[in-house]
Amino acid sequence: MIVVHPGSCCGSANLNLGRYDARAARDGLSSELARWNGHIAVIDGDLSDDLADYPIFNRGLTDALARNASAGFKSRRIDGDAAADFDQAAAAAALVADLGLSPQTNPIKLTGAWTHGEESDSGCVDDVYSTLAAAGFSVDILDSAFLLEG
Repeated sequence: MIVVHPGSCCGSANLNLGRYDARAARDGLSSELARWNGHIAVIDGDLSDDLADYPIFNRGLTDALARNASAGFKSRRIDGDAAADFDQAAAAAALVADLGLSPQTNPIKLTGAWTHGEESDSGCVDDVYSTLAAAGFSVDILDSAFLLEG
């Protein structure tokens, strides 16, 4: 699993989805993280500082990283801040190389912020999807990914 820009799932989500829908979406992602058993990576963005203001969500994210690492799975967290001239697509490519993941044996699940739905490449999750699919990976965007319509 790769979680893309979890900080955007906080205040930015409140603004774009509304406070109650954003909270429901964070709860859904937190539930997904609590159930996840496998390799896990996080691509942080420039809004990751917002995670401190959402301690339950942040704890779910850090707990998933720690739990899966202690179970012997690969676990990484990297900066994918486009403002630092390092975007989420480049971060995803670096992650799969660093983790030694293979398109033949490692399907990838994506979640986080933002997806614009099928056949889109305008959201950060969508950008990572396109990059990894082009590299030959089997990639699924999970229902817990934050959908931004329009």
